[in-house]
Amino acid sequence: MARSLRVAPEYIKKVKSALLRNGYPSQQSLADAVGISLSTVKNCTVMMILLKLLCLWKIGNLIINNLI
Repeated sequence: MARSLRVAPEYIKKVKSALLRNGYPSQQSLADAVGISLSTVKNCTVMMILLKLLCLWKIGNLIINNLI
């Protein structure tokens, strides 16, 4: 399965602002949270699919934390 994704140039600013809005001020903090290397994030610039997965991950964490 391919691990590289590309964001269309017209959406890069939107994706970067979504990262900041979701609490990831740097590419390194996103890579750490998702469990991938910084080079993967840098090579893909910013990954739209990762943002969707990140949202699902946050929702899952909120549900788990409320159940404990």
